[in-house]
Amino acid sequence: VRAALAAARERDPDEHPARSTAEADRRFPGAELTRWIHARDRTCRFPMCTRPAVACQIDHTRDHTHGGPTQADNLGALSLGHHL
Repeated sequence: VRAALAAARERDPDEHPARSTAEADRRFPGAELTRWIHARDRTCRFPMCTRPAVACQIDHTRDHTHGGPTQADNLGALSLGHHL
């Protein structure tokens, strides 16, 4: 745990998945960004839906094909029914 905390402290804050723009041009988020979205959202973002975020799909708020970046502030967990 100490080694993990030390490594996290040495990491540039802009590399954190919540702030990083490294994957902005990618169509799908990488594993670290996906884990961050799951941890942040905890459940489907659709109102009153309680499906766990880890069982949901990651969706762009502003569609990637229309210029939406693959960044934490443009992504959210949505269950299959709510994603469609």
